[in-house]
Amino acid sequence: MDNSLYFVGADIALKKFDAAIRLDGNRYKHKVFANTPEGFTAFHAWLQGFGSHFHILMEATNVYHEELAQYLYEQGHTVSIVNPRCIHAYAKSQNLRSKTDKIDATLIARYAAKEVPPAWQPPREPLRVLLLTLRQLERLKTVEQQQRDLLGTVKEPGCVESIKRLHAFLQGEIKRMGKEVKAIIAADERMQHNAKLLHTIPGIGERTVPWLLAYLHDGKRFANGKAAATCAGLTPMLHQSGTSDGKAHISKIGPSEIRKVLYMPAVVYSFGICRDGPYKSFADSMLANGKAKKSVITALMRKLLTIAQAVLQYRCPFDLQRYEKATKK
Repeated sequence: MDNSLYFVGADIALKKFDAAIRLDGNRYKHKVFANTPEGFTAFHAWLQGFGSHFHILMEATNVYHEELAQYLYEQGHTVSIVNPRCIHAYAKSQNLRSKTDKIDATLIARYAAKEVPPAWQPPREPLRVLLLTLRQLERLKTVEQQQRDLLGTVKEPGCVESIKRLHAFLQGEIKRMGKEVKAIIAADERMQHNAKLLHTIPGIGERTVPWLLAYLHDGKRFANGKAAATCAGLTPMLHQSGTSDGKAHISKIGPSEIRKVLYMPAVVYSFGICRDGPYKSFADSMLANGKAKKSVITALMRKLLTIAQAVLQYRCPFDLQRYEKATKK
């Protein structure tokens, strides 16, 4: 059996993924697989035809990469997941003008061989289950809202009754899934403790805590708050060149889920009923510097996330006096 280390790139879409394996002499083999359990098995079998040691790299593309990454990790392969912007920037550095799924897979394999990114570690099983349950709960809420909106527009009695029955069922499922989320947290001692820590942060409540638990992975997923904010797409980006003065905006790379749950707490504590709370000086200083309200809200979203990361990473509750002292510096 060949003991060489092979670098593999996987360009993942909703229904399929393109794989490219780097061979000796900078040659590549390419193949397409279904983004399904059967496709994962076929991919694993295809790899075995080349050797036994692989470093497989993929981009964090929506949620499409998650099941494949989990499967490959369970098979004992080294898996890395990088921000898509890393591959995009690498493509520019290689002066690539064409873009196809095959080219992208090959590019990802080349990047893996050049950079050898760190190995990915999956979340603990309770955290993975929590994330999947939260996503299902959000899907149910979306459909429930759609049916609620229909009740105000549909007039035909038979259709109205059908909508009401479906709406009532969805409300019951939402309530049941909400209890399931609480049960998952209650069944895991570490999550219970971490939830209590997060609840000490002003602005972090019942809806936000489960998402932060699922996203931050006990505070060990990211090295620091900046890394967590970058992955969440909450870091600012500025495009400025020559006399062109572009406006800064957040990257929005990463899961929109975490940005969605942080938005309302940031609004309430910057301009809402809690605007005189612990983040008042932070918001006021940004406004005094001419920042728009939207920028203030986004900055507070980022701050809440970095505080949550610190609370979990250092396993200590939010300290109001320490926070106020730090903001005065």
